[in-house]
Amino acid sequence: MKYSIYIIIFSAIGVSLFLWLSYFRRLKRDMLFKLAARQLAAGLTGGENGFFFSTPGLREILRRLMRQKNHRAISQLLAGQTAAAEQFLKKKKAAYPLAALKAFISPCRAEKDFVRLCADFPDNDLYRAELAKVYFMGGQNGKAMETAERISEKSGCRYARAIKYYLQSLETTQAGEMQEASQYASAAVKIFNREKAFFESGTVYLQLGTIYRVSAVSDVAQTMFESAAEIFRKMKIPAAEAEALGNLGMLTAAQNRFEEAESYFEQALKLNLEANRKRGQAEILNQQALLEIMQQKHTAARKLAQKALKLHVQEKNCQGQAFCWDILSYINLAQKKYDDLLASTSKALQLYDPQKNLSAVLEMTYMQASAHFAKGDSNKAENLLRQITRTAAERDSCFHVANAYNLLGLIFLQKKDFKRAKGLFQQAVSFEERNDRLNCAAVDYANIALIEQKCGNLSQARKTLQLALDYAESFGAGDLAAEIRKQLDSTG
Repeated sequence: MKYSIYIIIFSAIGVSLFLWLSYFRRLKRDMLFKLAARQLAAGLTGGENGFFFSTPGLREILRRLMRQKNHRAISQLLAGQTAAAEQFLKKKKAAYPLAALKAFISPCRAEKDFVRLCADFPDNDLYRAELAKVYFMGGQNGKAMETAERISEKSGCRYARAIKYYLQSLETTQAGEMQEASQYASAAVKIFNREKAFFESGTVYLQLGTIYRVSAVSDVAQTMFESAAEIFRKMKIPAAEAEALGNLGMLTAAQNRFEEAESYFEQALKLNLEANRKRGQAEILNQQALLEIMQQKHTAARKLAQKALKLHVQEKNCQGQAFCWDILSYINLAQKKYDDLLASTSKALQLYDPQKNLSAVLEMTYMQASAHFAKGDSNKAENLLRQITRTAAERDSCFHVANAYNLLGLIFLQKKDFKRAKGLFQQAVSFEERNDRLNCAAVDYANIALIEQKCGNLSQARKTLQLALDYAESFGAGDLAAEIRKQLDSTG
């Protein structure tokens, strides 16, 4: 009996020690994961294609290093250096963790590795999900979606399913199918939270914030962006937190909450300065410039955009430079500096990739046409606008087609070619009504009414103006509605 008690006591002590050792090992593993995640996300990932992050990939990298007690590689990894870890994983022929490590450094580097893994293990949905991410971040959206669609809905790898849903959310967002996009993103974030893939959760919260912002559900959008900011704050990843705060700034700015927006931008800028992220600093400076434009403070906006441009030049970021010239073009247009506008739009067009940024290319071309029209060169303006209508129609870009037809209408109205002008305004209206751009449709109807008035068709002019007024009031465009009422009164 006595010995039995001793056995029970020692057994209890042994079990307790085992549990405590297990707990400390798990704690150590979790601490290393958090430190490595912070370093990889803040220092090694990113660039023009955004963040690549793989929670299972990082866990597998650390598991291999810890099992072999490779303290040198671990310590270097925590310092943001990957050479020792990469060398070790190559030596051990650890294909998946090696591919994941390469992807952290540069997603394009890992493409061949993940292609090979998918070929060798065709039933492994995790490898397929990682390849889909790499494709997406390399701008190969078609391949990314094709690869993601092959992930089974019944896959045992929940992480892979979440990646599939996230990519589907991005695709449906681009297609303007916001309800479907939110459903996919919500399904993705639910799995990521369950899998404790918190970085990925934060990324999806950013996506959900964008979806709800575009859908004009501002309160939910703010909650999503705040959730993302909180996750990245807890993970101590300043670059990602700054991105979330920047989104909050743009959201509140759109609601004319300018002081609140400026506060978010200042926080984001501080984080990027502390992390010495010049690209991040430049992005926030551009957002601040847009905020100043919204408040008609064009001189202040110009200084901010020029400061951002210098940083993007230092970083050799062509897309960032293009966007700066884009902002400067809007400032030049607002200040009626048409020669400067032609120069800034030309700079932007030299830097924008038509394949990746067609919308921006069309916008800059339209602004060039506006500058030529303002300077009295209608022929140059018309040639550029015809170019827009051809290109935009091929890509089904209704927004740009409508704008081009609107300005073409003004050109022929100035030439007193009322028949052609009316036809062009009517074409603009057809695109605007299709896309619920009722404020723009109201302007075009007002121009059509002006033509009817000049042609002596006062009854038709009044009918058209009433339609324009209804559109302006339904959109909440008070100033526009007031101008249309004046025009309506002038028709008797």
